[in-house]
Amino acid sequence: SISGWSIHRPLCYGMTWSALFLQVSVFDLALSETIAICASESVFNVLPTLDQTEMSYDEKVVIALTRARRHGIGVYQGEYKSQCSVCKDGGELLCCELCSNVGHKECCNLRQQPERFVCSACMDDFKSVEE
Repeated sequence: SISGWSIHRPLCYGMTWSALFLQVSVFDLALSETIAICASESVFNVLPTLDQTEMSYDEKVVIALTRARRHGIGVYQGEYKSQCSVCKDGGELLCCELCSNVGHKECCNLRQQPERFVCSACMDDFKSVEE
């Protein structure tokens, strides 16, 4: 009995054309679904670096939050600090999406109120996590 790599007949020997076509179609569908799942989970999507100066602050926040999510870090749910992490004063403070840090818009060098805020410490952490 001949087996393994030494088989002289192709594996599809004895299959009808319609059965062979069905096998190829099923394989194609499975491969397409796998690629779609991987693409939706951003396995193939590479995020730009956070050092790119042409990006807006809001774009950098989205990248940092996406990287955090990929590493299993969710939105911070605890209590926030009561003083700015830069000037140590209170007042109207922005709350970091990833940690307990807070900061004044001015202390964080932001010209306008951002939709979401990630402190400089968290932003620096995710600069080093290049994908």
